[in-house]
Amino acid sequence: MEVVLKDTKGVSPETIISIRAGSTRRQVPVSLADKPFKFPCQLAECGAIKVDLMTVTASARAILRPEGEQDVQMKMTKKSSVEAQPAAEAEVSFLVRSSSGEPSTMSHDERAAKKRGLASATEEYLGKHGVLTFIQGVLQGVIRDRPEDPYKYVADQFASASVSKKAAPTLEEMRQTARDALLHGATSGKLLEVLRHGTTPKANSPTSGELPKADVAEQSASVDELRQAARDALLKGAQSGKLFDALAQTSAEKAEAHATAAKDVDQLRQQARNLLLEGAQSGKLLEVLQGAPPPEPTEPADVDKLRKQAREALLAGAQSGKLFDVLAETAGVRQEEGKTADGTEEIDALRQQARDLLLEGAQSGKLLEVLQGASPEQGKADGTDEIDALRQQARDLLLEGAQSGKLLEVLQGASPAEPTEPADDVDKLRQQAREALLAGAQSGKLFDVLAQTPKPSASQDGEEHIQQEHGAAGETDEIDALRQQTRDLLLEGAQSGKLLEVLQAASPPEPTDSADDEDKLRRQAREALLAGAESGKLFEALTEKKPPADDDMDDLRRQAREALLLGAQSGKLMQLLAKNSEQKAAKRSAEGPDDLELLRQQAREALILGAQSGRLLEVLAKPDETDEVFQLKRKLCEAMAGSMETGVLTEALKDVRDLRTQEICQEASNALRDGAESGKVLLMLADKAAGTGESEKTLETTQKPEEVTQKLAETAEALKASPEVDRAKAADMALQLKLLQDQKRTMAAEKECLEDLLKELELKNSVLRVRSRSTSKEEAS
Repeated sequence: MEVVLKDTKGVSPETIISIRAGSTRRQVPVSLADKPFKFPCQLAECGAIKVDLMTVTASARAILRPEGEQDVQMKMTKKSSVEAQPAAEAEVSFLVRSSSGEPSTMSHDERAAKKRGLASATEEYLGKHGVLTFIQGVLQGVIRDRPEDPYKYVADQFASASVSKKAAPTLEEMRQTARDALLHGATSGKLLEVLRHGTTPKANSPTSGELPKADVAEQSASVDELRQAARDALLKGAQSGKLFDALAQTSAEKAEAHATAAKDVDQLRQQARNLLLEGAQSGKLLEVLQGAPPPEPTEPADVDKLRKQAREALLAGAQSGKLFDVLAETAGVRQEEGKTADGTEEIDALRQQARDLLLEGAQSGKLLEVLQGASPEQGKADGTDEIDALRQQARDLLLEGAQSGKLLEVLQGASPAEPTEPADDVDKLRQQAREALLAGAQSGKLFDVLAQTPKPSASQDGEEHIQQEHGAAGETDEIDALRQQTRDLLLEGAQSGKLLEVLQAASPPEPTDSADDEDKLRRQAREALLAGAESGKLFEALTEKKPPADDDMDDLRRQAREALLLGAQSGKLMQLLAKNSEQKAAKRSAEGPDDLELLRQQAREALILGAQSGRLLEVLAKPDETDEVFQLKRKLCEAMAGSMETGVLTEALKDVRDLRTQEICQEASNALRDGAESGKVLLMLADKAAGTGESEKTLETTQKPEEVTQKLAETAEALKASPEVDRAKAADMALQLKLLQDQKRTMAAEKECLEDLLKELELKNSVLRVRSRSTSKEEAS
């Protein structure tokens, strides 16, 4: 539809007229509205039009610079124009008509069908001539090759694809082609085949994709005529004896053609090397072989065919695992057929060089360096046996890499002497490591086990032993990582108090072994522990340092000291010992008491008696710490004497206890450790228990907080009316009560230490059982 502005009344020439028809708007100044307003809709579809008259109130101009960014600030200047008439007095007249050249009766369906027809014809034309495919290939070539002058590169591609520039071959060219074909057949011994099939050098013939069908048919007819004429000329030349003189005239032209073919082959070789390198680096080698870009139109037909055959052969060989067998097949065929044309010899030499380079790169693990530019002369094999061995190794490497998903690593330098360890062997190694770790944790020699180097099993044959020696670095790395993980887990479990749960979660189900062996091992362990306790060298035997694990043993000792200190501070050592004793008594009720249980009972009784007698701290204290304890007693007496007069005895005792709690706990833990290391703690406790003669009462019955508070209150009330001597006696009594409380906390730390000793004894028994089971397994295997 078109709208033509015919006349305006009362409208300024600078007024902008805007017309909207449907969803389309057109606007222009009135002074320039000398052409029709065109709209894409028809008269029946628009329905109504809307006209707006707009006046410019202000305007400005700015000059822009072609380079960089710029800030533009414009000062608007008010337009001075003839004042327009009011809207009520303005008049505008239009002429509405259909677009010129388009019938007004065409429906929407007809227009859509027309558009589809045009699109179909366009698509058919582009597909017939391969324009879209050719342009896409040209763009891909520009992106891939990145030429210095891309426009010249594109121009050359279009010039090579131009049909109009390809004229029919002249008679002289046809004669030259015939001479080359005859010379080729005479030198190769296949003259009759050339005459029968009309084979011509492919390097001088254009590709079938470059010529249209009509030209191909015309050329076929010309070739048939030329073949007949060549056959007659050959017969005459043979009869006259001047056949080879005529054929020798083409030697100069053929040398030039060979140089061109060699250049094309070098270019093809470089492109193939780049494609293989990119595919190997990106891990998409098979995709590159399956979807290699089509040859460019300028390449000869024999190169196109050779590339297609090579791609199919490489793909089939890679899928079947016989890649190098496929490459080796061409050698025997060439020996039977004899010497071929110079172009074919060049291609065969290229195949031989590529095969040798691939074999050498697969053997040395430097295939990528070979593809990047290694000299073909360096890859030739010395003999048939060596080539067969290399082929076998390369096939094994490629097959193994394809199965394990590590083909790129194999190409970059994997050695055939280092095969990937199977998953079953790794699982077996992990299982053995878990058993060894569990046994080491139970025996107290965990870090010694971690420091040991795993030895190869005696049942492995010679080949596996050699493979283990070659792959020692990889196995050592994996074992070191496993050790580090286990060490972190054990440290975390020791810090959180859930060490046994961690070990039980990682341990396999224990098989049932012979009871006699377990009893024998248990008895031997018990005798060894009792002998160490009697000789005073129990801790020396348990804490013996070994060179591979000095730091680990120091960490273990420090953790044990921290655990003793925490138990002493929490005051729950007696409860834990009582609970542990009840559990052990329930487990061993059927077996009856043994020497170890009697020793534990004696230690508990000695600790209880020493705590009740108030002499445990004196036994455990070091000689050089006596003065410090005396100073502590004096300070406590002074604090109590001063606080009894004011009636705040309890508060003073609490303050002193808070100030010295940490020091007393540290002194108690040090004294307990020294006595345990010297091996005389049990003898001292037994002597103290025998000399007291008091009844075996628990510490809780004599040191309840309620009784201590009541006694302190009664003492404070009595001291208000007592003389100075009674006050001193009361202060001494309060000091003794304070010392009893300190002794209670100290004894809690001692009890926790004894509990740890009991746990170590249990771990010794457990490791003996595990060793017995492992011995049975080895005998069974």
